[in-house]
Amino acid sequence: MAAAAASDDDARAIEEAKAADAAEAPKRRERVLLRLAGTILPVVYVWSLPLLAKLGWANYCETFPNCSENGISVSFLINNAQATGAMAAVFYYPCLTLWLNATEVDSSGLAHASLVVFQALFGAFLCCPTVQFPMSHGFAVASFSVAALMHYAVMLKHCAKRRQWLWRCLLFTSLVCFFTIALLTSVAMLDPEALGKRCPLLFWVAECVGLSSQAIAPMVWYPAA
Repeated sequence: MAAAAASDDDARAIEEAKAADAAEAPKRRERVLLRLAGTILPVVYVWSLPLLAKLGWANYCETFPNCSENGISVSFLINNAQATGAMAAVFYYPCLTLWLNATEVDSSGLAHASLVVFQALFGAFLCCPTVQFPMSHGFAVASFSVAALMHYAVMLKHCAKRRQWLWRCLLFTSLVCFFTIALLTSVAMLDPEALGKRCPLLFWVAECVGLSSQAIAPMVWYPAA
């Protein structure tokens, strides 16, 4: 009798667990969809900036896309109030996820310090439009990029092994884009017509790939056991 009662209790517990899991499933799907939307939105935004410029939302020039010695760039395209505000808005979720991820590694002071520096410099990048404050903007861009790479490198060792390969790929892509942009900047300084007239979209593409990698990475990170 006791064994039968215990068996009934176990069966009841299993059924209750299944019911609870079924009730939780829609909420899990909602959270996953929210994470996907929050991750995809900044990627779509930076890649659609030239179209938004032609529609009058993002910054535009009469000789578009030959707008500067770099051709066009994300910095140039968001050089108005609405485009800058949208840039801050769409990157809110990736930044929030970075902070949530950092709470999983409380023992790493470097993870938190590098994230604070990155967040401050990313804010400086948005506060210093490239046309009005070119020197300050250039410093902010270079600095927040380095800070982001440092933070992602620190978080790599705290990432679950099954996710590390993807984190490494995104970190490597961001690193390649950083050096590509540095190289293209040097080329533009030496020959102002090399990019602006011959490859006006190249600088922007390199930026978009790097920003996309950095926007996707927070979602794929998972804490090591």
